Amino acid sequence: MDDAGAAARRYRTLLISQGSALSEYLEVLENQRQAILRDDGDALEVYADMGEGLAAAIESTGKALKSLEALGVPEDGEISRLRTDLRDIEARALERNGENRKLLLDRMAGIRQRLGTLQNPYRNRRSVFSQDGPVATVIKIDV
Repeated sequence: MDDAGAAARRYRTLLISQGSALSEYLEVLENQRQAILRDDGDALEVYADMGEGLAAAIESTGKALKSLEALGVPEDGEISRLRTDLRDIEARALERNGENRKLLLDRMAGIRQRLGTLQNPYRNRRSVFSQDGPVATVIKIDV
């Protein structure tokens, strides 16, 4: 029972320390949305990387909660609050991810459309390098 108690204390400490990651994830998703609207690819990449790390932290929080439940540790106010927050944030994160995905797909469609309308100003022009005439085949270099 001593090992189970130590594990429970360790999981409880882990959960409390990762509680801030839950709210940070929603902030990162909002920042991603703003980066998509601004067409800021560099910021979007940074926020995507941050989001992956925070998503991993949220996943480990969920695993720790399941481990505490498997150990039969009674939930106190802090643990039950974290469990509720985790469920709430997962639902909100799925919603925001969907919104961000739709915005990003719309932006990508707009970019594809603009690329399709671009005209190459050099199309149908003869290149300087494709003119008819004598072409050198041997080059003499004096040193």
